[in-house]
Amino acid sequence: MVITKVFLDQLIILPLNMFAFCAWPALITRGPTEEGLAEASANVRAGWWAAATFGWSVWPFVHLINFKYVPLDHRLLVLNTVSVGVFSYATFVRDGNEPGVLVRTLSGSLPEALQGNARAK
Repeated sequence: MVITKVFLDQLIILPLNMFAFCAWPALITRGPTEEGLAEASANVRAGWWAAATFGWSVWPFVHLINFKYVPLDHRLLVLNTVSVGVFSYATFVRDGNEPGVLVRTLSGSLPEALQGNARAK
């Protein structure tokens, strides 16, 4: 039963969730106008695959562990905690950054573009 739940979640919910995640900023700021829809479509094309593949690399394992081993009253806490990390990464990628930039930034090595700005200050 757990594997079926995880499979259906990853097959149906995650792609829709990442679609909405990539599209909503343009739709909120520009509305459902021609310009807003064009920007939302461009955002989805640019960021959906990277965000979805990252989600697929994390969520199946989190769900398997969560549904199998975490007590019912703590499951939401686990999901919300992991969601912060997953959606932070998805935001980073959606905004046009390369995944390697995040790794270098977190490790303390600023990307070259940011190093120039840091020296100027």
